[in-house]
Amino acid sequence: MYVDKILVKLAAVQTLSRLNRTHRLKTTEDLFILDFANRPEDIEQAFQQYYEASISEPTDPNLLFDREREVMAYQLLVEAEMDAFVTAYFAAFQGGSATDTAIMKAHARLYGYLQPALDRFNALNATEPETAAEFRRALDSYTKAYGWLSHVIGFENLELERLYQYGRFLLRRLPVPARSAGADIGTAAPSHMRIAQTGTPELRLEVAGAQVLPGLVPEAAGAVAEAEEMSLAEVIQSVND
Repeated sequence: MYVDKILVKLAAVQTLSRLNRTHRLKTTEDLFILDFANRPEDIEQAFQQYYEASISEPTDPNLLFDREREVMAYQLLVEAEMDAFVTAYFAAFQGGSATDTAIMKAHARLYGYLQPALDRFNALNATEPETAAEFRRALDSYTKAYGWLSHVIGFENLELERLYQYGRFLLRRLPVPARSAGADIGTAAPSHMRIAQTGTPELRLEVAGAQVLPGLVPEAAGAVAEAEEMSLAEVIQSVND
């Protein structure tokens, strides 16, 4: 397995644990992880939480109401538009027997109900991109929380359901944030590559009893980590190393 991006907490455990899958022609000698991005101690810390037993703290259902208020506080969503969207959505797909033509017409209507919010988001993104990014994260955090909690807690609040249905469709239409540009090293091309083993860390997990893991936290998803900026000389030196 080649790892070329940062793995954090549960994502590290889930990704690397895929190598534990069994096969009659597979042996431990076949397994090798070449990690370009993570520090050994970070991987060790991620696995330590799940080494013996893990106990999750109970989730407070009121967190969902807090996240709803957080989303609506940006004043980008209008309740009348959300009501019209949800009404059209359930009318079009109720019973699951709609034809392809009916579904295409329904999608066109639904996109029309989303357009005003999309226009307001684009206007905000043009003047205050950080605030627009915070709104996106808050809405994404809400839809994920509702999707998870609704499986284990029965909600009879129509406003929560309305924001979930409207929000998950709106997220698909919000423009994707621009990614950091890569380094332009001109016409430089590597002539050869040196492969050298720099170390084989031995990670040892400690017997520490059951670990208490946080439940669904009240904060919205964090911002994407900023890409490290380097000078051209540093980039070239890094490649050479």
